[in-house]
Amino acid sequence: MSQQSSNQYAYHQELYEQHIQQLDQIKNEIEAQDPFIITQPIELQILESEYLENQGFLQKIQKIRQLYPQFRRVRRDGSCFYRAVLFRIFEYIIESKDQPLLNKFSTIIANSKADLTAVGYEQIVIDDFYDEIMKQIKLCPNNITIQGIVEAFCNKVTSDYLIMYMRMMTSGYIKANSFLFEGYIETGTVELFCQQEVDPIDREADQMQIIALQNYLQIPIRIFYLDGNVATFDATIFQIPEDADPKSIFINLLYRPGHYDILYPK
Repeated sequence: MSQQSSNQYAYHQELYEQHIQQLDQIKNEIEAQDPFIITQPIELQILESEYLENQGFLQKIQKIRQLYPQFRRVRRDGSCFYRAVLFRIFEYIIESKDQPLLNKFSTIIANSKADLTAVGYEQIVIDDFYDEIMKQIKLCPNNITIQGIVEAFCNKVTSDYLIMYMRMMTSGYIKANSFLFEGYIETGTVELFCQQEVDPIDREADQMQIIALQNYLQIPIRIFYLDGNVATFDATIFQIPEDADPKSIFINLLYRPGHYDILYPK
């Protein structure tokens, strides 16, 4: 190994170790305040008691629960969007036994390693995260139950690795398609945006990250946005892609400022 290659290896190994330290530190802080990662499905009506003094939120929750009576709470730690999307993909594949979807998702993930190395990720940095998501995919749909995937997501190490890989895929897509995003970045480069707003484990997903991940996974998403406007009873709905068949969408998320939970239809 040349001196240059040796230095590059040492640099990326250090980056990898920093990622792990960051995951552990943030996870420990969140766990002290918030013991759950993903709950069992619960009645959406329970949220009404949390917003008795916010009429705008309250009336929208009441309207949403007519069609989506249950939800899963997802830990509020900055990774809730990534966690909710990935969990729902696994859950749907397990419950529906949708083999074409499993094949599509498995192929996308299998190809993702090459996509990430093409935009500058070193294989040593991504291997452990990639291996974990592929491990869970290989269990689907018949060798793991829904409760089993809940337990996997509630495992500290497994959950961290899965979410980190979702962030890498999001970051990788933005970098590979920088021409689609650079006009929306107010300061700095696409590379800097990804370093600051996508890669860190505690950074929330905004519209750019949502669009990037959906474009990469090619699985439609529908988000119900709560706001305090008392003049409207309907939540604003963000569906991506806009031309997706509404009946085909199984990832339904409830957004409250800074947080996503998973909605379940009747």
